[in-house]
Amino acid sequence: KPEHFVVLFDPKNDGVLAHFMADYLEKIYADLSEKFQYKIDGPILIEVFNNHEMFSGRVVALPDLHTVGATTGRMFAMASPNGKGLSKPYNWGRVLRHEMVHVFNLEQTSFLTPHWLTEGLAVNSEGYPRPQKWNELLLERVPKDDLMDLDNIDLGFIRPRTPDDWTMAYTQSQLYVNYMKAKYGAESVARLLEAYHNGLDTADALTRACGVGKPAFEKGYRAYLDETVKALGGKPAAKTRT
Repeated sequence: KPEHFVVLFDPKNDGVLAHFMADYLEKIYADLSEKFQYKIDGPILIEVFNNHEMFSGRVVALPDLHTVGATTGRMFAMASPNGKGLSKPYNWGRVLRHEMVHVFNLEQTSFLTPHWLTEGLAVNSEGYPRPQKWNELLLERVPKDDLMDLDNIDLGFIRPRTPDDWTMAYTQSQLYVNYMKAKYGAESVARLLEAYHNGLDTADALTRACGVGKPAFEKGYRAYLDETVKALGGKPAAKTRT
């Protein structure tokens, strides 16, 4: 029986999955507790649905949520990997790690973490290389300077103009986190989360966590994107940045 979780599932279809899930959730909890230096009191509710429409309805009260897992706080729902309405099975362990990062980040910042930060951390927690589609978007958009910044990147998740904008928001979020850790140290992430918990806006939070203002942070990040594209065999941005 899991110590920190309550897992609800259809025993007929997902009993075996839930057995493995319970053990794995406790391992994820221990790992993230150490990484974020934070513990969540009380049970975390996990709901597994064997029908994607039911999962979607549970989260947004509509039948067509374009994902297989979603977090609303100290709870997340997911469609079963073999659930009705899915085109193919997926890696449920990867989804558990991703969604648990959101649970931790939302709790430890009192729901004040911006979308880009928790998504960047969650993607990194999955432990997989950057998808080729993300690399293709970087090669296409960075040279054109067709990018989001910290003022508008969350709209890429909330109201993307195109599916590629939604994907690019994930791509840039991961690279924001990677840049921050490479330039200012891994501990800068914990400082930034604490700054958001204390109610600071992004400009003040970056000053607290990284010791630089937002313009300087953005300038360094754009240079980091250029180096990332160069490593992929692409061209640097054509536009001169000041």
